[in-house]
Parts: sequence; C-alpha cells; structure tokens
Amino acid sequence: MVQFAPFLDASSSDWRLTWLGGRERLPDMAWENNECRSLVELAEPGKVANYSGTSGQFSRFPENEFPGNPGVTEALAGVVLDHVPAWEEARVQSFLIWLRRGGTLHVYRQVDGAWLKFRGALAVLNEPEMQRLENGSIQRHDKRLNDLTKQEAAALKQTPPMAQGQSRGRYEALRLMAAQMPFTMLAVSLGGISMHQVLSSYWVMAAYTFLLCNLALFFLVICRRTALAIG
Repeated sequence: MVQFAPFLDASSSDWRLTWLGGRERLPDMAWENNECRSLVELAEPGKVANYSGTSGQFSRFPENEFPGNPGVTEALAGVVLDHVPAWEEARVQSFLIWLRRGGTLHVYRQVDGAWLKFRGALAVLNEPEMQRLENGSIQRHDKRLNDLTKQEAAALKQTPPMAQGQSRGRYEALRLMAAQMPFTMLAVSLGGISMHQVLSSYWVMAAYTFLLCNLALFFLVICRRTALAIG
C-alpha cells in the first residue's frame, strides 16, 4: 500500500496528485480547515461501514491504513479499540510513538467479552493497571463496544482526548521537589537559613511550575498542531 500525506496550510485552497506525466491523476481535493483533532474507532478491513451498537457514533477508520509515519498522526486525538490490530512493525511503532506523545487509547472488551491480548511491541499495553504511557493516556472500559450507549459515546467525543492528562508534567515536577525537601532541610540545621525561607522557596517553585504547565496545556488545546503550540 502506498500512502501520501500532504501537509497543507490555509493558503492551499486545493491540491491534486498526478503521475505518469499527468496522464494519471486523483480527483481534485478541497482543503478543509478542521481545527478539531479526531477520535476514531479503528476497524478491521471490510468492517468500516458496518456500524453496530454505537450506531456510528465514532468515525471508523480501517486499521490497515493507519499511517506508518508518526508525523501524519498530529490530527489524531484518540483511538477506540475492541480488537488487536493486525499491523506490521512500522504501523506498530508509529502507533506507539503517537500514544507516547500524548494520544489517548480507549480499550474495550472484545465481542466475546474478553480483554484484549496485545503481542510484540504492543504487549506493553496489556498491564491492567497501566493508565499512562509517557505522555499518553490509556483508558480501559469494562464493557463491549457494542454495548456503548449513544450518550456515553457522545460524552467520550466531547472530552478532548489530546488534553486528557496533558498536565501530568506539573505533578511529576511537584513530586520531584517533594522528594528533595528532606535533603533541603539539612540547610536549616547547618544554619544561615530558616524553615520559613525553605518553605517559601518551594511554594514559589511549585506555583511557577503549575503556571508553566497549564500555559502549555492552554496552547496545546487551542492550536491545531503541536509544532504551532510550541512556537
């Protein structure tokens, strides 16, 4: 399978793909400015149009067309899975990179009610207590996807998956500062500094860390691409 991933900006009103000196071409495609990241259900090939249970609440995408290039997944916010995808290594690694960068994976039970058993590099997702993979979020739902109600599906779509858990960095920083506090207290016993000064310094660092992390989260939510949020 050959996949093309054109990167367009607002100045690209339309685009086309031709080959063989222009003798072959795809239909002209209009540029769509979609500011919202997508939550999609990865379906087995041939089952994309077969909606059941959720009555088409999630946009379905064939798993065999999941991008092998992680740079193409910036517009993807979350993935819904109720089966183990049949992926080659390139797509597995692309999926894991997307997840570690801040994606959200919603795992549902299989049609027979059993939990998914991932293999190979995806086996890291089998840990039942795992809720995070670096910056990514893993949410396990104790039900079959076919049993999901329209209200539950709508609530899942309304929550911006890319924003779920993105403030994790601030808690990591606060835990790191708390772990250092006993060693900092040694400065009090050595003299020259008071307990009030030590605690005040920690409060200032904690407030500054909280501000920076939430400022980064704000720009991540309002910007379409991560690169734009960083810039």
